[in-house]
Amino acid sequence: MAKRYRFSFKRLDVYRAAVEHFDWTARVVARMPKGPFKVIDQAVGASLSVMGNIGEAHGRDAKAGEIEQHYRYAQGSTFESATHLDAFSALGVITDEEYNAEEDRLARIAMMLTRLMQKQRRRRRELRRLRWREEAPATLRTPAPQAETETEPGMAAPEVSNPREARSARREAAAPIRTPARGARGSAATDGQRTPGRGRRGSAATEGDRTSQSEGTKA
Repeated sequence: MAKRYRFSFKRLDVYRAAVEHFDWTARVVARMPKGPFKVIDQAVGASLSVMGNIGEAHGRDAKAGEIEQHYRYAQGSTFESATHLDAFSALGVITDEEYNAEEDRLARIAMMLTRLMQKQRRRRRELRRLRWREEAPATLRTPAPQAETETEPGMAAPEVSNPREARSARREAAAPIRTPARGARGSAATDGQRTPGRGRRGSAATEGDRTSQSEGTKA
């Protein structure tokens, strides 16, 4: 019966590579001669730490950066495991071919962990950007300055929503009230209709009547 993975991180290539490295380390340790070698515990612990931190990263919160932190721990354990290869080689437990093959595997694990950390950094930046978009309208909602305009009694001041409308409202309030100008001909015609006989001919005729009346009185 094949294994059934219920956790998504177990399907990752980086986790499977870490499991293969742990299996390789266990087989190498079993070939070591008996003795108080501290490298055995350290090598097994480092290879197990790579697996454990990858799995723990998927149970952490992405907003606080905990996923990236555990990926960094796993990468540190990967580099520690690379030093154990030199210890195994010095003890004569592994060959050069095994050394090169396992070092390539550890380098591939470190590269995949680096990509996962970069992905988490991009995700955190996107989450901060989305949070700023949600909070920015509330913080930028400041009351607009009211236009200082003179209003007639009983009339409410106009509501201004932005500074540009406030400036235009102040300009309209400061502008004088203009009435349509009267044309020259229209005004003359109107004056003539209101006061007939004020032209040059009408005034000369009136003076002539007054002169004839005075002469008649003297006679």
